[in-house]
Amino acid sequence: MTRWIKRIFWITIIIILLIAGAVAVTFIKDTTPLTQINSQTEKLGEFRATDNCRKIDQLQFTYDFTELDRINGIAPLGSVNSGELRSHTFIAFENPSKKIAIYAPTVLTLISGNFRNASGQDEYALIFQASCDYFLKFDHITDPIEAIRKVFPATPSAESKSIELKTNVDIAAGEVVAYTSGNYPNNIWDFGLYDLRQENTFANPARFMSHLRLRHAICPYDFFPKKERYYAKLRFEGETYGDKPQNCGSLNQDIIGTISGSWFSSPVEAFYNSEAYLGISTFTSPDEVRIVGLQDRDFYRIGKTNPTFKDPTEVTNEHCYANQDGIVYFKLLTRDSLAVYFANTSACPDTFPSSGFVTYMR
Repeated sequence: MTRWIKRIFWITIIIILLIAGAVAVTFIKDTTPLTQINSQTEKLGEFRATDNCRKIDQLQFTYDFTELDRINGIAPLGSVNSGELRSHTFIAFENPSKKIAIYAPTVLTLISGNFRNASGQDEYALIFQASCDYFLKFDHITDPIEAIRKVFPATPSAESKSIELKTNVDIAAGEVVAYTSGNYPNNIWDFGLYDLRQENTFANPARFMSHLRLRHAICPYDFFPKKERYYAKLRFEGETYGDKPQNCGSLNQDIIGTISGSWFSSPVEAFYNSEAYLGISTFTSPDEVRIVGLQDRDFYRIGKTNPTFKDPTEVTNEHCYANQDGIVYFKLLTRDSLAVYFANTSACPDTFPSSGFVTYMR
């Protein structure tokens, strides 16, 4: 009898251990890294995939997305417009009085977007899913096809926030999506691509948590069979589109321990505040430093031939830039705070000024 009691005791111990092991495994499985949890749950709002979305490992475009011969400039990914870091590319085209066609470069499903009035013009932003993980955006679209037009409200909104559509619209690869004359008055429109599996890196990720486009933007032109045709059209944003970048651009411009990347004069997460943003980088060319968000200047530029030129990724303490627009003196206070002094003078001082500077943070 004692022998059976001992057997029952040890069997009970084994069962308890097996249950504990199962609980531990379950607990381990539940400790998914935050970045993975985000990639699973953030497909809400404008990036909510449909239940029947395509599951593919690598996207490939099989058709041009527009009339390539009419494009005279593409501003790269990660450029800054109106004081905001942009998660898409800008398209400028010839003869804008004649609307340009936009095509589906692959099979697309329209899932969200908006219809708004901007600067007195009615226009659309269109968000498509290309797969369960890839999403594509066209913006400043004036004339979408009727199937798209009828799923939006008849009256344009005063806001630019995207809405989920009650009815999705499937577009076959190569079919016309829309025609557009671009925004008013510049006749420029947007093309962006986003991969929810890829996370762009920022010095302060918490500031960007709610900005899915910035976090997941990738270069759309890398997915065309002959991407060099698009690369040949890349130009920096500006009235002439005359500068030639050396790559498609990137949002990964923050280098911790240097002045390179995005800085803010406000501690709040709200990213889209042009008055609070300052960007410092060589962007798409190692031959020019670009500083944006500096007082009333769209761009402050230092070319490689300038005696004060220095790559921002190499500035780990302090450095002063000078050109015909004035001087900009940077001093890294900590890895996450930067003092910036700007003056309309032609020569840099010997030391960083003790007053008159603005402090920015990551």
